[in-house]
Amino acid sequence: HQFFYSVGAKVYFAGCYLFAYHYLAKDSVTAYLLRAVRAGPLIRLIAAVSFALLTVIWQSCTPAFDPKAAPEMADWPGFLGSMYPVQVLVDWLAIALLLTAVGQGNSLLRLVGGTILGSMVCHMYLQLPFVEILIEASILGGSRLLVLTFIVVPGIYALSVGRIFQAILLLPVTLSAKAS
Repeated sequence: HQFFYSVGAKVYFAGCYLFAYHYLAKDSVTAYLLRAVRAGPLIRLIAAVSFALLTVIWQSCTPAFDPKAAPEMADWPGFLGSMYPVQVLVDWLAIALLLTAVGQGNSLLRLVGGTILGSMVCHMYLQLPFVEILIEASILGGSRLLVLTFIVVPGIYALSVGRIFQAILLLPVTLSAKAS
């Protein structure tokens, strides 16, 4: 079961990539995405509230984590089950809503976002003891340090480990582009 879950997750991420490459890279779709990220404050607020509601509903219908499962199977244990197509659609809808809510973001978000490929792939293999870090932060500094740690630690991870791993992942593409 672990093998199929691992393969299933990789197939899902490959499917996301191929969908984006073949369908979202078209000029008409790019123009639509640019309009979405340039939406006004009201649309962005509606998207943010919709994202939050969708997340609450999604996590109340499908457990996001099973502490009793093996570590590699604990995240979204039911994702690849019988409701897989619905899970994919909800996941993509959440991404679209979050994209619209954040909009163009700011330079820090764009910097962190530029390492998302490396961070996503790397975090499956090099995991921080994030729960323990958050527990320690709450003990040492209460809710303020907890919230700060919740935001800062993933950012530092993305800008360090994620950035390095992304450079390694993209090395063949970078080298072939320089050779051309």
